[in-house]
Amino acid sequence: MTDIELQASLRRASARLLIPVLVFFPMIFNPIIVGFYDPTKSEADLLAFREEHWLAIRLLFTGIGVSFVVMGLALRTWGRQLASLSPGRSTALAGAAGWAAVAGGVLSLMAYGSVWLWTPAELAEFLDSAVGTMVFVVAWIPLSGAFVLLGILTFQLRSPRWLGVVLPLIAVLPFATLLPLWFFVGAVVAGITGLIRYRTGSNTGVTAAA
Repeated sequence: MTDIELQASLRRASARLLIPVLVFFPMIFNPIIVGFYDPTKSEADLLAFREEHWLAIRLLFTGIGVSFVVMGLALRTWGRQLASLSPGRSTALAGAAGWAAVAGGVLSLMAYGSVWLWTPAELAEFLDSAVGTMVFVVAWIPLSGAFVLLGILTFQLRSPRWLGVVLPLIAVLPFATLLPLWFFVGAVVAGITGLIRYRTGSNTGVTAAA
């Protein structure tokens, strides 16, 4: 593979990291999801709102889960392309990160898709419970591990090194804040960085093996 071909493949892999963001943000900031969590409404009003929009809420929660699967697949592809900069130990590291990312995506889909198992009242109780929180936290663990492994890979390859420090830090934030939004922020940072770093004609800093 020539350096130009490698740059092109890395740019495509980086661009794919932006796709799950285009799925996630329109859903998480949808008026119905915002209304689902509206802290200004009474419990009775929230329940009435959820019952009125119950099908849409289920579909939106499922769509959020799908965005995690898309991100897991995009992270797997990105890691494999990064490993092509220096085949060897990097390939094993990228493989472990890729499978962790996919596992995290699938578990997150299952967690968000569980909305189909509940009534509006039961879902509210489930989400507010320690068990509900634990279900989502467990689903995020493999995805967080993927970010850490990809951070190590990026740091080793100097691709660039500052991103190798930022990705593991971002991996901690969802657990500290209970906001999965940070995973998508990390995907955006990595995607945009890759698009800039591996633009055609730039110097990757590493020559790929033929």
